[in-house]
Amino acid sequence: MLLTTERLIIRKMELKDINEIFDYRNDERCYKFQSYTSKTKKELESLIDISQNSTLRRNSINQFAICLKETDQIVGEIYVNIGKDNVAIGYTVSYKHFRKGFAYEALDKIVLLLHNLYPEYEIIALVHPGNNASNKLLEKLGFICEEFIEQIDSFVYVKYSLKNKIK
Repeated sequence: MLLTTERLIIRKMELKDINEIFDYRNDERCYKFQSYTSKTKKELESLIDISQNSTLRRNSINQFAICLKETDQIVGEIYVNIGKDNVAIGYTVSYKHFRKGFAYEALDKIVLLLHNLYPEYEIIALVHPGNNASNKLLEKLGFICEEFIEQIDSFVYVKYSLKNKIK
């Protein structure tokens, strides 16, 4: 287990999660704003392997399950890519659990953990146009929309911006 919140556990993905991950990753309400491609069960097994090796070390790609504390049922996932001067995060919540505050609760904790581990890094999230729920969520978490990058069709949201530290 990586973290706990009032209602959630953030942990490594496990093979028992595969059917639920398969369900939401293949539902248009979840994938329409995502860039992931792993949707088959075979591809998801590889994703679970990545999650099992997640360490939150520099230069690592990490994948974590967002689970209900009471039942350990997966309700979504968090992607964390730790680079040389920033941490990129991404997230998906199952359509079965939209509008319950799980993304806010999980991201609030993981962003704080990442900032404590890498205080000199900025934390970024990419949001596709039209994903108003993510825009509002990131703003509520204190992220600022810094730019739109046309080549990747995404707004760049940043917290702990390096631009603000350069004087």
